[in-house]
Amino acid sequence: LTAKELQLDVVVSWRESEKHAISQLIEQRDISMVITPQHCKRNLLPLLANSLEHYLISDCELPVWLVKPGQINAEINVLACLDLEDNPGNNSQMNEVILDISGELSHNEQQLHVINCYSAQHCTMSLPYSSQSGFEPLPDIAKQHSDKLQHVTRRCGIPADCLHLQDGLPDDEIPKTVQSLHSQLAIIGNNHMHDISSALLGDTAHYLSQHMPCDVLVIKPTPGFAAAGR
Repeated sequence: LTAKELQLDVVVSWRESEKHAISQLIEQRDISMVITPQHCKRNLLPLLANSLEHYLISDCELPVWLVKPGQINAEINVLACLDLEDNPGNNSQMNEVILDISGELSHNEQQLHVINCYSAQHCTMSLPYSSQSGFEPLPDIAKQHSDKLQHVTRRCGIPADCLHLQDGLPDDEIPKTVQSLHSQLAIIGNNHMHDISSALLGDTAHYLSQHMPCDVLVIKPTPGFAAAGR
């Protein structure tokens, strides 16, 4: 680190839990992001509410960059993961921040890809039920989501071939897209930090952080970061 001419402020915490030490340091210093290595141990330990990783993803208000082994590149291929469900509040703000940060980290537009996942089967639950044919999805559900994705990303000038619309769960589709694009960084949001299910077992953000083959940057719904990221 000294060879890179970085100004380091080394803090040693003695006889103190990692979570408490990190939270105290964040409160006392002007810190905008937490960066930590992540060892890919696909078990339940990182998902437990008392683990350090669970704290960083669900309780720490700052964005957290989880660094996987072997992801050293001068230029990175970024996958921005958006949530375009009909939630005009935090989702919209978080999507804007994810796009802004993705644009800053990618060196050119060809290194930035955007993905949105939806479930056509889930969308049918809001339609009238027919005893003969059951729930019938609208024929233009995919187009509706495609229009949303193009609208949100229009200001960024992202080429159409870099926009990815996937019918399926984010847990399944995002890791597959990361592999197919050879992405080095996936940027995701965690908008459900304190749901009951998240507190017990974790949520999509926890699952993706464990199952992605690349680095993961987790964005939180904090207004301060939204302003700082622009």
